[in-house]
Amino acid sequence: MNITTYILDDEEHAVETLSDYVAKTDGLTLAGCSTDPVRALPDLTGENPPDLVFLDVGMPGMSGLELAGLLPKQTQVIFVTSFREFGVEAFALSAADYLLKPISYARFFQAVQKVKDKREESVVKERGCFFVKGDVKEKYRKVFVEEIIYIAAAQNYIEIMMPDERIVTYLTLAEVLAELPASEFLQVHRSFIISRKGLVAVENGQLRMKNNQLIAIGKTYQEAFSKWFDPNVLISKRLKHH
Repeated sequence: MNITTYILDDEEHAVETLSDYVAKTDGLTLAGCSTDPVRALPDLTGENPPDLVFLDVGMPGMSGLELAGLLPKQTQVIFVTSFREFGVEAFALSAADYLLKPISYARFFQAVQKVKDKREESVVKERGCFFVKGDVKEKYRKVFVEEIIYIAAAQNYIEIMMPDERIVTYLTLAEVLAELPASEFLQVHRSFIISRKGLVAVENGQLRMKNNQLIAIGKTYQEAFSKWFDPNVLISKRLKHH
C-alpha cells in the first residue's frame, strides 16, 4: 500500500528532515513540500490530494489548525510543532498523531504506522472481504469478513472457521490478522484469532464461540483481551454499590 505524502512547514530544516524520513520509509512517496501554507493549499485540496500531510501548527498567513479544516476528508494529518499546548486542538481535528520537534525517526515511524494501520483497516471494512488461496480445484477462495467466527493455526496453515464451512489456506495468523479490522478481531492465543461477532460468552477464562468451540485465552494475551472486551460490557450502576 503506497501512501502519497506532503510536507508543509515554514522551517526549511524541518522540511528537509521530514523529507529524508519519508525517503527512507517503505510505503511512503513524497508528493510535494512547501514552506508557505497559502501556496500549498491548491496542492492539498485539488483533484489529487495527498493521502497524508505532515503539517506544522504555527505558520504565518494560515495556521496548520486552520488549514487542516480545509483538507479533504480522506486526507490524514500528522501535526508537527514545537509546542505541546496545541495537542488537544490537534486531536479534536481527528489528527492521526501529533509530533513534537525535534522529531526522531523512531517517533516519525510510529506515527506513520498508525496511519498505515488505519488505512488498512478501512480498506478491509470497505470491501468486506478478501481472497485466499484454497485447494487445487478452487485456486482462490473469497472470504467474507463478517462471517468469520475464529481463525486457528494448523502447523503451516490456518483454518478460517465460518458458520457452515472451514477454509484451509497457506498463511500465518500474523499475515491474516494484518488484513482484519483491529476493532473486530483479536489474537487471544498463539494459535487463535477470534472475531467479536463470533464470540458468545466468556466462561472461566475460556471463550465460547458461535459454533460452540471453546478457546482458552493465553496468559500473554489476557491484558489485550480485557481492553478489547471491557468497553462493550454493560453493567448496572446498582452493582457498583455492592
